[in-house]
Amino acid sequence: MLTMLGTVLGVGCFVAVLGLTATAAGQIAQDFSTQLATAVQVNDAGADSTSDRVRSFTDDAEQRLARLNGVDSSGVAWSVSVNPTITGPLGGSGTNQIQVMAASSGYLDAALPIWASGRVYTQFQQEHRLAVVVLGQATAQRLGVSEAGETIFLDGTPHLVTGILKDVATRPELLASVLLPASTALERFGDPTSLSPASMLIRTDLGAAQQVASEAARQLRPDDPSLLAVVPPPDPPRMASVISTSMQALFTALAGVTLLIGGAAIANTTLVSVMERTQEIGLRRALGANPGDIVTQFLLETVILGALSGLVGASLGLITVIIVAVSQHWTALIDSWVVFASPGIGAGVGLIAGLYPAWRAGHINPIQALRH
Repeated sequence: MLTMLGTVLGVGCFVAVLGLTATAAGQIAQDFSTQLATAVQVNDAGADSTSDRVRSFTDDAEQRLARLNGVDSSGVAWSVSVNPTITGPLGGSGTNQIQVMAASSGYLDAALPIWASGRVYTQFQQEHRLAVVVLGQATAQRLGVSEAGETIFLDGTPHLVTGILKDVATRPELLASVLLPASTALERFGDPTSLSPASMLIRTDLGAAQQVASEAARQLRPDDPSLLAVVPPPDPPRMASVISTSMQALFTALAGVTLLIGGAAIANTTLVSVMERTQEIGLRRALGANPGDIVTQFLLETVILGALSGLVGASLGLITVIIVAVSQHWTALIDSWVVFASPGIGAGVGLIAGLYPAWRAGHINPIQALRH
């Protein structure tokens, strides 16, 4: 059993590596497809040196995009150029170190938010430019806000907290910001600046991102699409393939090293066995066995030992993949050939490891062996 241990670990590592990389790549592709692969970003590229203010998105940008097939939600956001003093509901010293962002409700919807409390500001609040805000959870804790419905102060002006963001699928900077409706921010702070231009986040149906990305700029600004720079999501199969290839290269090398150690263990043990069974070898030769018979016997022993090691290792590797997948709530993926080929891999390791000990056993002088 100790002789088999190295090969068992090597084959088990080989099976586990291929299974876990396939499982992880599948999970990455699934998560990527449902979140990042459905997100398209459009940046305002209309800034020039003649003006500090830039606003290439029209007031009805969201309505224009809604006419495209495959668009689920969209919105515009930017960092405001002025840093107002922000005070929590209990007063105290204010701070201007918290980022203030203008963001439409559509932008927050496209970021796939998870709410800790409350919800996004309503259409009525946006149309009438009311003093309402949404806080990221980190910002809420910093200001001492525990739930929606409380009030914070921007330059002494009270603002109702309509919601607190717990998490978002994209744009993690939202969690550390104070978010104003875009209409309110335009009225109080003016247009975005060339240093911090607006951007639009578009959430599409699965599989529609590339098509929407090709049409967005012309749909938003048919008069001059060059004012907008569209950033489509990268290709998810290619990304998953790169990650899978990198993981396989690393861990397959580790599995190869372990197999070498296992082969060395079999070779060493078999070589010791040859020396210990010298009398047995001499007796077989005296009864008529030729050197080829002795070589075949020892090779058969190492091949069987390796095949059993491969079978046990494949079972352990498969169990490892299933345990990891279940614990992470993933779908276990593994090619059947990996499992079925494992005993053959173990047998191959045993065959290679047994060549020299078997050759040495076959060339032992029978007379000297009997004397021994």
